Amino acid sequence: VEVIMKKVLLSDIHSNIKALNLLKKTKYWDNDEYEIWFGGDYIDGFNQRKNEGLDVLNFVLDAVNNHNSKAILGNHEDFILQTLKRNIETYKLWKFNGGKHTLSLSFGITDTRIDSVIYNLETNFHNICEFIKHLPLTIEDGNVIMVHAGYDLSKNIKDQSYYDMLWTRSEYYKYDDCIDESYQNKIIVSGHTPTQLILPFNNCNIIKDYGTTKSNLIRYYIDGGSKSYNEDYWVNSKINALVLGDDGEYLDSFELWEGGEIIQTNTIKLNKLNKIERENL
Repeated sequence: VEVIMKKVLLSDIHSNIKALNLLKKTKYWDNDEYEIWFGGDYIDGFNQRKNEGLDVLNFVLDAVNNHNSKAILGNHEDFILQTLKRNIETYKLWKFNGGKHTLSLSFGITDTRIDSVIYNLETNFHNICEFIKHLPLTIEDGNVIMVHAGYDLSKNIKDQSYYDMLWTRSEYYKYDDCIDESYQNKIIVSGHTPTQLILPFNNCNIIKDYGTTKSNLIRYYIDGGSKSYNEDYWVNSKINALVLGDDGEYLDSFELWEGGEIIQTNTIKLNKLNKIERENL
């Protein structure tokens, strides 16, 4: 009989190894009662320093192999996959979105011709490439699902596009009509979009969206803006963590900060009328 676990969910680390290392100081690390789920986007990010992206990838790989953890693919890891497949347009997009710095700082690759990049990645970082190649797009346990970006809620959950699961934004978090019956009573946790873009001025806290009353679908948005940048604002270098029980009930949420702080937080609750409440700790 499969045992449904309590779980700690993190996403969008973006080379923030200093914050991620704090996870080992929490009561959830190597705790047999909890699985740790990583939601993608382990690399790239602004202000990254030498080896930080590679260190995050190695952290996640080790956690999956040795510390009761699971991980999924993010669009930034897909940049690597598509580069290895010699998808030149996607490779160009990656370089524009932090890839050039990641290749140089974490992988020591300064010759950015795609054939040279492919050769160096496959030759010198074969274990990382193989790890990324085998990352799933989703994790599901009981009624809880983790996906990097989101879904097309008008379609059956099993009939989703690669693009939507890795790239969708407002089409997912703003959608609240004609939700397919396959989402009934599901709890979906996603990253990809810093929550400050979903609900401005909320300091990138976790948002619990329970506005879809007909389907009883609950959506958590957990991207804390780690190493993210927008021309209108800087987002602090923190990683959000959400803790759910074995039946998906909210247990805890906290932040891991690059400066060394672990901070307990409240989850912002958002219903379809945009009434904001606070989750009680």
